[in-house]
Amino acid sequence: MQNVYRTLLLFCFSLSLTSCFDLPEGFTGMGMKPVYISPDDFSVIYTTDPQETVDQGSFLVNGDFIYINERFKGIHVIDNSNSFDPQKVYFWNIPGNSEFSIDGDLLFADNSRHLITIDISDPSDIHYVSHVKDVYSGDNQNNNFPTDYIGIFECVDFKKGIVVDWEEEFLEDVNCEIAW
Repeated sequence: MQNVYRTLLLFCFSLSLTSCFDLPEGFTGMGMKPVYISPDDFSVIYTTDPQETVDQGSFLVNGDFIYINERFKGIHVIDNSNSFDPQKVYFWNIPGNSEFSIDGDLLFADNSRHLITIDISDPSDIHYVSHVKDVYSGDNQNNNFPTDYIGIFECVDFKKGIVVDWEEEFLEDVNCEIAW
């Protein structure tokens, strides 16, 4: 039993090694800056070729298909008609997405702010149908800091939109840092 407590303590300690810190005002230097898109830009919802799974979220099985969320990026579509050899067939690009559900030919998904309805009757060519505005606060994005990065970065301002990427840039007056 003592080994279980030691293992648990070591695990909790290792989680605390990487964290986000607020820096004093006026810190300047090279760092990462978020790239935003508007949550009202529905032209970014489309079908593309299969993508590598990097940050898997929830999944759903529907008929011969498995749908796996790629956190804040979209949904992987996997043909499971041969369960011994499932094949990635598409990726549905839905920036900011973390939750989804399917009812018939309609996909209901968030883009961090809105509840979006998407026609998936042709999985190779999905289409935005409608949305319910501001169902979510927008700050539910967990990608509020760059992953696999240690250093300073510009803090995310969710009022500016959905974070879709990070780019290295010379930053002035930043106050966020990821450190070991």
